[in-house]
Amino acid sequence: MHPIILIILAVIVLSILVLVHEFGHFIAAKLVGVWPEEFGIGLPPRAWGKKIGETIYSVNWLPLGGFVRLHGESADAKVTKPERAFVNASRAKRAFVALAGIVMNFAFAWVCFSLMFLITGIPKGVRVLYVETESPASVAQIKPGDEIYRFDNAELIGTEEYILNTKSAKGKKVNLSYKNGDVKQVDFLTEPLSYPVLVSEVVQNSPAANGGILEGDIIKTINGSGFLSANDFQSVIKDNRGKQIVMGIMRGDELVDLSIDVRQEAPEGQGLTGITFQSGGSYDGLSGIMYGIEPVEVERPSPLNVIYYGARETVKWTKFTVEALVTIFTDLGGGKVPQGLAGPFGVTLTIAEVIRYGIVAVLSFTGIISVNLALVNVIPFPPLDGSRVLLLGVEAVVGKKNVQKIEGKLLNTGMALLLLLIVLLTLSEIPKLIAAGSISGFVESLFVE
Repeated sequence: MHPIILIILAVIVLSILVLVHEFGHFIAAKLVGVWPEEFGIGLPPRAWGKKIGETIYSVNWLPLGGFVRLHGESADAKVTKPERAFVNASRAKRAFVALAGIVMNFAFAWVCFSLMFLITGIPKGVRVLYVETESPASVAQIKPGDEIYRFDNAELIGTEEYILNTKSAKGKKVNLSYKNGDVKQVDFLTEPLSYPVLVSEVVQNSPAANGGILEGDIIKTINGSGFLSANDFQSVIKDNRGKQIVMGIMRGDELVDLSIDVRQEAPEGQGLTGITFQSGGSYDGLSGIMYGIEPVEVERPSPLNVIYYGARETVKWTKFTVEALVTIFTDLGGGKVPQGLAGPFGVTLTIAEVIRYGIVAVLSFTGIISVNLALVNVIPFPPLDGSRVLLLGVEAVVGKKNVQKIEGKLLNTGMALLLLLIVLLTLSEIPKLIAAGSISGFVESLFVE
């Protein structure tokens, strides 16, 4: 699919997420008697509008999300119906309207995840492909071919759950449980082991073959340094085009160093070294386990099971998003640029890349972004919904008039800072896209330090 079409589809997906959020505010306002003057798709200027009942429903020229305009939304707004004005509603009603967008995003995530499981079924268990020698998993006597169904007390639904659970397992004892009830306790490390590159094929007369690499070898290091992933390994090879490197090879129980001359250009189908390595697995460096990306089994769910697992997935991503937000604010507090932080530009391109993989990937990622949008809006920073709720709490203490004196300035200042952050993130992302040369490369660069 052409990149422009992917980006247009990504903008539509992102706009739907924002519209869902605004629809929550809209419905809540109607429920408590606040007048929603306009519900708009896109941002002004208006291209088309029609008044139905008391509300104008509009389509606007800027295709970015949407909005709801409430009567008397601020203290300085023109009010013609005081009894229907947002500013005159009780604190409980205003809090209900403010929080409804957040609730709607959680509900939408639930729907997305439920539809995903309806299509795919419920993936269960991970299969061990390889265990690093002298690793925590090896000490616990976990072996290739083992099938793990629970991580501590958590059922493993999809292999991604193993990845997510390891993020909070550093330095801890973890019980990995099998379907038959057997349990292996693994002492997770605090720092990951080097990614093991399992050589599955060596092209004849290639640099790897000439350097002595054999099928079945395990590449542990290049020039004395390990790697965290297959992509990391490939990047190191590319960075050494036309140079000689030393590969640390594990062959049986023996560790040997072999000199390899990396090609400047790769012949078709051979790569720069002539090595094909085992794919189809993910590696957990904290335990030393490489496991398959496909689940052990897929359970066909009943409608109730779909709803349950959709809710479970929503809770799971809420937990991990909260942890990610805490990490982001901790990094910012320490003067460090958080890894993986993206603005609307980066998020749009990431969605565009996800669209390549089909409807299941889109449903999954849309659910994740919806959870993110809900939780970001909880943050008490103007003009996010959390700030409105915080100001309502302050209002209960110091009175409405005192809050109204500063509310407008706070919202304007917060909006200016938020727009500045978006601009700075976008300016940092554009060079990454140019350097990467593709949407796929850009998305990968977001998560590589």
